[in-house]
Amino acid sequence: MRERIQERIIAVASAVGYPLFYVLCLVVFATWTFPFAKVRDRIVASFNESQRASGSSRELAIADMTSSWVTGVKLTGVRIIDREAHDTSKAEGKADAKNEIKIDSVVARVELLPLLVGNHNVTFYAEAFGGKIDGAWRDRGKTQSLDISLDAIDLAQFTPLTGLLEAPMEGTLAGTVKLDLAEAHLTKASGSVLIEANDVAIGDGKAKLMGKLAVPRLTLGTFAFNAEVKDGTVKVTKFGASGKDVDFLADARIPLRDELRESSLDANIRFRVSDAYRGKNDATKGLFGAPDSTAPGAIDLSPQMKQAKRADGFYTWHARGQLGKPDFSPGGTGGPALGPGGSGAAAHSKAGP
Repeated sequence: MRERIQERIIAVASAVGYPLFYVLCLVVFATWTFPFAKVRDRIVASFNESQRASGSSRELAIADMTSSWVTGVKLTGVRIIDREAHDTSKAEGKADAKNEIKIDSVVARVELLPLLVGNHNVTFYAEAFGGKIDGAWRDRGKTQSLDISLDAIDLAQFTPLTGLLEAPMEGTLAGTVKLDLAEAHLTKASGSVLIEANDVAIGDGKAKLMGKLAVPRLTLGTFAFNAEVKDGTVKVTKFGASGKDVDFLADARIPLRDELRESSLDANIRFRVSDAYRGKNDATKGLFGAPDSTAPGAIDLSPQMKQAKRADGFYTWHARGQLGKPDFSPGGTGGPALGPGGSGAAAHSKAGP
């Protein structure tokens, strides 16, 4: 009886084991011999072609592409370069870091079980900007969702932001982004954005903030950005910081477009420099005016900054235009600037931070 059972087990193992071993070998050797270099080149070419077709000067570069186990790939040395801005900076002899986004490595993996019911789920993990980014993209046909988690992002290396401010930054950032989309369109997005940065500081006394003023190092402390996304429009519910050197507050409304940089921005920005910072040294006294003096600082000699200053010491600015290239104008001294939300936002501004 025992011998008969053993013979049956051997027969079943032979019938099942050999095919499984064959499939395993097929997968392993297919992974080893897969033409990842050609796929990498195809991805780069397709991305760059689509950017040129849309009028963008951004270009993608990938140093290497390899397998990550059986269902994933690993990309290293990923760079997105604004070629037009890069060439301009090079011609002017300026540093080019702000025109380039660098990602050390990205691992993306397809989940197999959802494929059985027609869904396409991809999880990803990246090391970039000195920190970690992980998340998932889920495609269920007519609806898609994106979940992203950020951890320990070094603001000094976060070129999308330092490039916008045109000044060095310090601090670490963490948070989450959750979006649900219909037919993969940002114009039909809903969800939330929760971001917090700690120990934030801006400037070094040399670089001109947004190309306007060389500001000595400003400590913002903890900075928060919270937003709700509904029907393709981002409504910022919390955007500001109250630090040792400066109080900062903003409100914004952003109707999204599928090309994110082309999304419309309508925002009010308010900041006030503390007396302690104004009296910090001769540079800050000269720039913002000594706290015990009625003489204006150099910043108030600028017609735009003078126009932006309110009676309570806050400077108010209005930002509008494309998200990737906003225009800034002073909010005026005749009262608080109207907010994107209309009278409600204006009341909020009038009440002060």
